[in-house]
Amino acid sequence: MKICFDELLIAPCGINCNICRAHLKDKNNCVGCMAEGNKANHCLTCGIRNCENLKIKSGLFIHCREFPCKLMRRLDERYRTRYKVSVIKNLEYIQNHGRRKFLNQEERLWIKPKGILCMHDKKIYPNKS
Repeated sequence: MKICFDELLIAPCGINCNICRAHLKDKNNCVGCMAEGNKANHCLTCGIRNCENLKIKSGLFIHCREFPCKLMRRLDERYRTRYKVSVIKNLEYIQNHGRRKFLNQEERLWIKPKGILCMHDKKIYPNKS
């Protein structure tokens, strides 16, 4: 069975929640910050997700006139340093090429024969589908 990443699991900040530890774990997994249901605490309290400049219609922070703001630059620095992922580049790629093309690229990077490679802990989590 082919694994396909869910477009609803692209966070407004550019994180691909399809490869997030909070989403991939077995119990009480996070549904992503844009969906209804169980969310990780860091999603609930996220300054970017809760930013008044975020245009929920588009669902991505890149549509803010202040992009990339101080919060985005700090998050990008942390993710580039710890996980080798740039959330700002993710959002720019989505803006230029669309969500599906971004996720196709992400699927090639993160889906392995035995499951999904987590960006946070570098473990492979079996596909739940």
